[in-house]
Amino acid sequence: MNYDELNAYVLRAKQGDRDAAEILCEALTPMILSSMRTYRAISRPADRDDLVQIGYEALLGAIRDFDAERGVYFLHFLKVRLYAALRTETRRRARASERDVYDSADEDGITFDWPDAHARAPFDHVELRQLFGRLSPRERQAMEFVLATSGTMRELAEQSGVGVETAKTWLKRARKKLQTEIRLEKGE
Repeated sequence: MNYDELNAYVLRAKQGDRDAAEILCEALTPMILSSMRTYRAISRPADRDDLVQIGYEALLGAIRDFDAERGVYFLHFLKVRLYAALRTETRRRARASERDVYDSADEDGITFDWPDAHARAPFDHVELRQLFGRLSPRERQAMEFVLATSGTMRELAEQSGVGVETAKTWLKRARKKLQTEIRLEKGE
């Protein structure tokens, strides 16, 4: 398909011709797959279908928003839209996976589980107080609450007057800081 044919299909699809849109989807599927590979957007095989769908959504959005009078080739316009959509989705998923420290399916029963049982063994109360002194007041409150009372994130959030996700973030940051300090003291 040359540029003139491509532009004709884009114009027809923009005017509501479903057949033209389907032809464009079929013709530009390799470009969508190539964009996914180039951007390394596929982290798990299960993500592939989702990302292909996002690619098609970007294609249909590009058809809708394309203006040939601006002097930009459609393929370039589409490529920019594809990369933006894939980048946004992969970043969104990365941020979500960073936040998913706890199982949100059982939010009421979530308690802190020390990541490594051996990490706690060499420290006595004095050393723990020193480590806790390096935490922010909110992080210290979260760690003390969960370790001392074995309370849930919901209880911590209610006691602190914040949302459950905020309480989880405090605990996650505290855990990371403590892990870093422990590694530094071990010389790793």
